[in-house]
Amino acid sequence: MFALVDQWRESGITRKAFARQQGIVARTFYYWCEKQSGQVWEPAGDPGFVELASDPSEGEKSDCPRLEIELSGGIRIKIY
Repeated sequence: MFALVDQWRESGITRKAFARQQGIVARTFYYWCEKQSGQVWEPAGDPGFVELASDPSEGEKSDCPRLEIELSGGIRIKIY
C-alpha cells in the first residue's frame, strides 16, 4: 500500500483520481496516505449508540413520526 502512496505522490494527480485509476476506494486510499505520514484521523470519543425510549403512557399508535431524520439528498427516515 505504501508503494502505491509513493506512486501517487510522484504522479502529480489528485488522490481521488489516482485511487480511481488503481481501482481503490478513495477513502481507503486517503487512509493509507494518512497512515504513511503518521497522521491517521481517529474519531474523538466513543460514538456509541443512543437509546430512544418511547413514552410508556402512550399505548396507542400515532400517524405522526416520533423521530424523523433528514439525510443529504433529501432522504428522510421516519420512525413511528
